[in-house]
Amino acid sequence: MRTVLTNTPRKLLLCAAIACGLVGRARTAHAFWVVNFGPAAPLNPGHLAFVGGTGGQVVLAGDPARTSAVFFIPHAGVRVGLLPFLDVGLRLAPLPLPYASVGPGLGGNLDVKVLLTPRAWRWHLALDVGAGVAHALVNDQGRFAWSPNAALLLSTALGESTQLTFMARYAYIGIPSAMGGEGANYVHVVGGSVGLRFRLNERIALMPELGAYRYLGAIGGQEVNGFAGQYGVVLGATL
Repeated sequence: MRTVLTNTPRKLLLCAAIACGLVGRARTAHAFWVVNFGPAAPLNPGHLAFVGGTGGQVVLAGDPARTSAVFFIPHAGVRVGLLPFLDVGLRLAPLPLPYASVGPGLGGNLDVKVLLTPRAWRWHLALDVGAGVAHALVNDQGRFAWSPNAALLLSTALGESTQLTFMARYAYIGIPSAMGGEGANYVHVVGGSVGLRFRLNERIALMPELGAYRYLGAIGGQEVNGFAGQYGVVLGATL
C-alpha cells in the first residue's frame, strides 16, 4: 500500500503533463470533440477528475461533397463535483468547424451537468449545458467565436467495472467578427454518440467513444453542410 501511495502523485503529474502536451498541439487541428467522454452521473461533491486523450474525425461536406479527415484531435479537461446531483467541467479543444477556410484555433468550453434521475436507479439521465469561446483563423484572419451547447446523457452499468453511455448533443457556433458577421459565419451541429467507461482501478478509467453528427452552416455567406463521424479515447483520473 505504501508503494501505491508514493507512486500516485507521479502518475498524476504524468497525466497532467500529457494533457498539457495535447492542448499545446491543439493548434494544429481543424476539428473539435463533440463527443462527451463520461457517464451521466456527476462526480460526488468535493471530488476532482482529469481526462486527456485523442482520436479522429472524418467529414463529408460541401456541394459538390468533399471529404476531409483529421486523425489527431487532442482533448483535455477537468471536472469538479459540487452537489450530489451536479458537477461542473472545463475542457480545452479546437473549434467544431469542419471547413477548409477555417484554420487552427484553440478554445475552451465550460459546462454544468445536472442529474435528472435518482442515483439509486439503474439508468441515469442527465442534462449538460455549456458555453464556449475560441480564437480561430477564418480566411487567414484572426476571429472570435462563441458556442452555446447542450446534451442529454443516458448511462447504465454493464457490470462492476463497465458503464455504457448514450448521448444526444446540439451545439451552435457563431463567428460575429468574421466578414459578413455571424449571420454569414456559423454552424449548427446535431448528433449523438455511444461510449464506454472501463474502470481500471479505484481512480483510473479508460473511456472510448464513437459519434456521428450533422453540420449545417456557412462561412463567408457560402452554405456548407455535411456529415461527420468521430472516434476517440481518453484516460481519466479521479481524486
